[in-house]
Parts: sequence; C-alpha cells; structure tokens
Amino acid sequence: MTVTRVRAAHAVSDGRRWRADGTWLVVDFDAAAVVDQFGALLATSNLHLGDRTYSATERGESARNMVLVTGVPRHGSIAFEVPPGSLEGTATLEFAVDYDTDADGVIEVVVDLDQVAMQNEITLDPEGWAR
Repeated sequence: MTVTRVRAAHAVSDGRRWRADGTWLVVDFDAAAVVDQFGALLATSNLHLGDRTYSATERGESARNMVLVTGVPRHGSIAFEVPPGSLEGTATLEFAVDYDTDADGVIEVVVDLDQVAMQNEITLDPEGWAR
C-alpha cells in the first residue's frame, strides 16, 4: 500500500454519474496483494480523525473494495465525507484486506491535514493498473 496523494475538496465526483457536495478527503493510492490474491480485497478503508472513525464512501465508482493482485499494484481513489472544519491536525488512514482491524495485515498511514489544500472540486482517479 502506497498513498500517492491526499486531496480535500468541497465537492467530489467519479467523473461519470456521481457527484456530491460536502467536505471531502480523497486518498489516491497504489496497492497489491503480498502473498495470495485469492479473495484479496481492500475490505477496510477507514479514516481516524480525532475520536471519530469514518469509512470510505460507498457512493460513486471508487477503489473501495478493490480486488488486489499479487505483486502487481493497482491504482485508485477513495473518498471520505467528514464534517465541515474537521480537516486540520493529523489523521490516520487505516487499510486492511479483512474487516477485523485488530489483527495482522492492517496498514496505517498518518496524514498531516494542515498540509492538504482545500479545492473546489475533485474527480476520483479511475481504478486501474498503477504506473
């Protein structure tokens, strides 16, 4: 798992049919299975912000629940809708191929939200092979 870019915006779209206003944090990433690709999905994508946890939105076409391939990274974006004014300080992204985040196989990435500029609108990267 490699987070390639973190963006924030007042609106997000998948570039096709879905668009939503709000306060959004968008995470672009590359991910691959390490051992076995049978049943390897990015099952958990959470954002820990303060004392709250947000799951990646199920709306639109995103890399949420992306199928992972062994040794061959896939690229995509996920989006988190959060309350207005909450994108400050640090947050922790949590990724796992299982819904149980108390076990091995959980990846956590700390993000400095003060370094993420707010944009008007962001389009999610389409899911595909990483470059």
